[in-house]
Amino acid sequence: MSTNAQLRWPLPSIRSISSWVSGLRIEPSSMAQFLQFLQVAAAETAPLAKNCAILFDEMSVDTRLCYDQQRDVIVGPHKQAQVIMVRSICGAWKQPVYVAFDTAISPEILMQLILSLEEMGYPVRAVVSDMGSKNVGLWRALGVSYDGETSIANPAAADRRVWFFADVPHCLKNLRNHILDDGLYLGCGGDRGDPVVDSDLMEELAREVSATEFTVNRKLTALHVHAAKGDRQRVYLAAQLLSETVAKSIPEVFEGQEKAAEVINIIDSGFDVLNSRRRYADKPLRCGLGVHLTEQLAALRKLEELLLTARCGSRKTLLPFQQGFLLSIRSTLALYKEMEKVDGFQFLQTALLNQDALESLFSSVRTKFGSNLNPTPTELLYRLRLLLIGASPAAARQTSVRPASLPEEGLLSAARAGRPPQCGTEDEFVVPIFSGYDATTISSTTIAPSVDQLSAATPPEPAVPVELLEEIGVPPNGAETETSQAISEYGMQYAAGFVAAKRAKVDPTLGTRTCDMAEEDVPSGARWIYLLSRGHLTVPSEQWLENFKEFEVVFCAIHRGQGMARRNGTLDQLSRAPGVVKTLSDTLCLRWPRLDERVISLYARLRTFIRLRHVAKVRRGDHLAALAEAAARRSEKPTPTPVVGTRRQFVKARQFARGAVYLFTTPAELSESFNVVAPQPLKPLLMHNLLRQPDWRRSLVLVNWNEAAHQLELPLSVLGAREAEFPGDPLLAEAGIPSAWSTRKTLAARTLCRALALPEDDPLRRVAEADPPTRLRSTTGWRQLGRSALIEAGAEGVTVEPRLEVPLLPWTTCRPIAFNLDVGPGGRRASSNETRREAARQHLAALPAQATWIWSDGSADAGVRRGGGGAVIFTASGETLEVEVAAGGLCSSTRAELFALRAALERVRDEPSPAPLVACSDSRAALSLLSAGAAAQTTTIGAAIWRTLLDIAERRQVTLQWVPAHCGLAENERADALAKQAATLPQGAVPSDARSLTRAVHRTATRQWRENWPDSFFKTIFGSTLPLPIPGEDREAAISVHQLRAGHWGRSLQYLHRIGRHPSVECLQCPDKRCPAALCAVCREEADVPEHVLLRCPVLAGARLRLTGSIYVDPSRLRDADLVAALEAGYLRHREPLGYGPP
Repeated sequence: MSTNAQLRWPLPSIRSISSWVSGLRIEPSSMAQFLQFLQVAAAETAPLAKNCAILFDEMSVDTRLCYDQQRDVIVGPHKQAQVIMVRSICGAWKQPVYVAFDTAISPEILMQLILSLEEMGYPVRAVVSDMGSKNVGLWRALGVSYDGETSIANPAAADRRVWFFADVPHCLKNLRNHILDDGLYLGCGGDRGDPVVDSDLMEELAREVSATEFTVNRKLTALHVHAAKGDRQRVYLAAQLLSETVAKSIPEVFEGQEKAAEVINIIDSGFDVLNSRRRYADKPLRCGLGVHLTEQLAALRKLEELLLTARCGSRKTLLPFQQGFLLSIRSTLALYKEMEKVDGFQFLQTALLNQDALESLFSSVRTKFGSNLNPTPTELLYRLRLLLIGASPAAARQTSVRPASLPEEGLLSAARAGRPPQCGTEDEFVVPIFSGYDATTISSTTIAPSVDQLSAATPPEPAVPVELLEEIGVPPNGAETETSQAISEYGMQYAAGFVAAKRAKVDPTLGTRTCDMAEEDVPSGARWIYLLSRGHLTVPSEQWLENFKEFEVVFCAIHRGQGMARRNGTLDQLSRAPGVVKTLSDTLCLRWPRLDERVISLYARLRTFIRLRHVAKVRRGDHLAALAEAAARRSEKPTPTPVVGTRRQFVKARQFARGAVYLFTTPAELSESFNVVAPQPLKPLLMHNLLRQPDWRRSLVLVNWNEAAHQLELPLSVLGAREAEFPGDPLLAEAGIPSAWSTRKTLAARTLCRALALPEDDPLRRVAEADPPTRLRSTTGWRQLGRSALIEAGAEGVTVEPRLEVPLLPWTTCRPIAFNLDVGPGGRRASSNETRREAARQHLAALPAQATWIWSDGSADAGVRRGGGGAVIFTASGETLEVEVAAGGLCSSTRAELFALRAALERVRDEPSPAPLVACSDSRAALSLLSAGAAAQTTTIGAAIWRTLLDIAERRQVTLQWVPAHCGLAENERADALAKQAATLPQGAVPSDARSLTRAVHRTATRQWRENWPDSFFKTIFGSTLPLPIPGEDREAAISVHQLRAGHWGRSLQYLHRIGRHPSVECLQCPDKRCPAALCAVCREEADVPEHVLLRCPVLAGARLRLTGSIYVDPSRLRDADLVAALEAGYLRHREPLGYGPP
């Protein structure tokens, strides 16, 4: 190709350049590919610019499994990517030199890199890292510390040292955080007095400087003081808060705070010296180190003295960020003295000794390749490869379109001659392999070939020997093989039809499109494809479907026993060996040589990706289960929620624990109710005599569950029933039946609270408030029982909120009131905090800017008690108001949100401004409750909010907007802090609603019930937790599992002998567990009670080892219903040949 018509210089074509760069590969845990760039550029790099520093840091990656096509290997799961970068400290180049996954930098890796760079002529002067635990461990291993040696000997040059630096911006952020959280004190003695600088001073300063139009510091805002989560990671907020401008503002606003101004000024001056980015800057101290050497050295000495004498909070020792500052200061001074001996050196840009270059690389890898901000390990390698070759990430697409003209300069280019050395994100990689070309010019096969491109390429010669076919069990001849039962027939046919459609031009005999065949010609097994198709799906031929099924046998054999261990100890059956697709393809080509290799290649890739997706889904489920178990262990009241796959399974599982509720009372006989309705699951318990005592039977009464009204239809005698101990509570818990005593307490408390919520002149309220007559007085009457339950729940003396007697009129107009309960797809809970925050900001930007804004939030301890509401109001006139309100001693989080919103709306009700009103809340439940309309409000607080809204809406537009919670929105975080502070206010005068009081009683009664369970085999397994419902449609099997774990098994020989259904010649019936007729029929060692069958029977030792990995099973493992069912089936299978069939 000729690009210069005058000179006629021939240049390589785009296709040639694309072919050259296609051989570039990036191997993890290897430096060879990266160091080639430096070696090529060594000849053209000035000697001074070769002085370099080593930077390394970790970057989080997506933990999903992925497939690397270039290396043909399954990668993952990994959490972190360790990246090492080399950059010049006197020039403008930088270069990544190492990438590894879940690997810490060791002294060996560091020394190997130093020797390689020195050998190529790049003197290594510094090593930069943050103060993570792994990096601090590396410092200790090398003998580096802030109060000792801050360098190590250069292994390649005895006359030079390698100096270690902490990331100074990271240290500054930590300094800011500790000042705001704990305060900064001068002196390390016992009596240090008041803090010199703390959050109160900064908050007051921010409030003062923002209260007037002409301010002394326009940049300082409340965000600088109340930064949380993501905002705490922003360096510019810390630098602006601890800046010279703030230091000068303090004496102007406050008297007697000169010491605080001096401290902040010392911090700002020292940071300027440690973060210089050019030779000459706007401030003398920000110039390169050496331009104003005397002043710069004095600033560093003052900062060093301050860090040695200052303490944060009650700590008596130096914090890690102080040690990092001291390490960097001393290394900077020593490095400057060492560099003065280098020819041509004039100044030192200290900003080149932090991790900004690495952070810039991470940002480019995440944000410049589309919307996926969290790449997988394979995507990280591909993106880093594109950055190295100089292609434009924005145009990196798989396309064959060639550009009509080349842009003058690409995203990244080499350091050009005559360019002054300068620090910043504009530093470039050392070699421009593909600089100036768009990524669309790169052949798509060099990045990520598609399925068609992969299969269209000529496959290599098979490298799989015939012995492998015999080893995995594939017959060498054409004998018919069995199909795998793991894949459904329909799914296999659909996959076979997919391959047949994609390779129809290669082999038309693989299948026929449904539009080309009559309905009567469709095979019976492919009717589903025909019904699903609109004419373009392909029905596989019988021969191809048979081959496809045989392929499945080979695939399963190759991956059997391979992969990584899952949470339950089994392997995930997905090989991580290199060449995973090639091995399968070559094996199939040897076995079926008549089939086209492109067909087999497509099948191999398709089948591997199907398995990869399945394994990723399974491992994700394991991860969620582990998180759920960890949360249950951390919880004081663990109540695990069953997770069932489908709606049908969920309904079936709940049928076992619902349908009837059984309460214990004295009046009724069991037979009177039991014969009317066949109660499940109590019927099998009674049949097997698990409820043995006659008193228990007489105390049982059936109470119907009203599904439509979602309430219990209770006779009055239930509320007056006496309390009785019931050792069978674990049995009822296994059956999914709630505790009778906790249910009675809940019902009594609910009745009492509803009565107390009535008007004072209501007869029922007078009855509830009065003491019962002596002849009716008992410890379990509904008034006494309800009052004692409220006292136990901590609600003694709490006022019940009056019932809403007069609802708002249904025809009330609410036209100027709008409810927005979403901010777009990015606001979903599954999205990251950054994504949710950006979606919220974009949505809020469309609302009126000149408006009164309300940001409200509620808080409740554990979501049940000590509620508080807080709100921040930004009026249209520029005034900022804060509201705090107590929400009650017993209060839900939603109720606290409503209290906060009501208090804020009442605060702005009389505001004369006609500007619109925007109220933001992070409680979708509260806004959904209000959005139902004025007439739909059934609570007092909901009606009060609507009355206020209607008053405000008469003169201004009102919008209630939902925002994501705790995603870094400064106003929302400020309202949350106010709500938590309001929760500490006195709560005695705030009433609670009947629902909150009833829930508190139910939680307390349920906890007491679980804590008082008798010691039994059931309690050994579950402790004080309830078992999960068993999914599936086999109710008999579920009952059997529940009985085994409850310690009363209906199929036990000991139990059958005790009730006379398993007599022997010597003994017809007895309760003795040592009777020969009651012994285990398999081992004859002891009675076959559930503990023996599940934990101790020696015949089942192999089954326990296979299922759990140990012959000694921890009782807590029996929470797994599948394990109990498997052990039961194994025991019955061993017992049946001995003549003991099912009872």
